[in-house]
Amino acid sequence: ASYFGRKAYATITGYTTFFGAISNVAYPIFAGWCYDVYKSYTFAFTVITGIQVLAMVFMYFATKPIPPSVQPV
Repeated sequence: ASYFGRKAYATITGYTTFFGAISNVAYPIFAGWCYDVYKSYTFAFTVITGIQVLAMVFMYFATKPIPPSVQPV
């Protein structure tokens, strides 16, 4: 909340929860498919790890949003 502000906190939490839920459903299905095709989980874990590392890189380079300027009325 201190990074993006209290107003955007609920929206950000909603998006992260939504996409987290989708990945929690998709990753096991993808891993099972990879095991059926390749008889190993190595490819699945490599892809999933790559996605997580990419997300960490995006978070590292995320900049703090500039608050809108307040103009007197």
